[in-house]
Amino acid sequence: MATRIRLRGQAGGFHQTLPPGLLPRYDRMSHLSSTSLLFSSSSCVNIIIGSTDHRGTPSFPGRTVTLNSSPDDLCWGVAYKLKEDDKQTVLQDLEFREKQYDMKLYLDFYTDLSVSTPAVTDVMVYYASPNKELNPNYLGPAPLEDIARQIIQAEGPSGPNRDYLFLLEEALLKFGCEDPHVRDLANAVRRLR
Repeated sequence: MATRIRLRGQAGGFHQTLPPGLLPRYDRMSHLSSTSLLFSSSSCVNIIIGSTDHRGTPSFPGRTVTLNSSPDDLCWGVAYKLKEDDKQTVLQDLEFREKQYDMKLYLDFYTDLSVSTPAVTDVMVYYASPNKELNPNYLGPAPLEDIARQIIQAEGPSGPNRDYLFLLEEALLKFGCEDPHVRDLANAVRRLR
């Protein structure tokens, strides 16, 4: 059973209609329709989960993002509504793609902190818990330069880990948000390679 948590956030009136770069090479984008860019608080993204199937290998994992509890931070995101006709196929594809995440959370997303009613309820997100027994791919935090070196060297079936990081950075900037962790890490990778 998935954990249910409540997140709050705000949006500054921005509306995203194009598929985000957060799903590179995903060929089922036509089966999804985006909503407004949304925010959630009490969480942020961190590059703390190992990728042994897409951006790394079992012997040298890459790093990908997951939500991390952080009460003072806002997390930006886009919620997608699946078309009913395609729902089963898209969810099967996502289950395969996101298989290294051990939990699903159902979050309420807000577009304005001053309102008590969420803009979108029960948005399913994949989450990597820090419990190593449940999730052996959880790598956890590390010094920025150590993560940067790992990302520089890691490569898997979906390509170099650094490409994933740069695509993530680019997608966030297209949304009009600059995540300090992603920005600093991308700059460290550029500087060290």
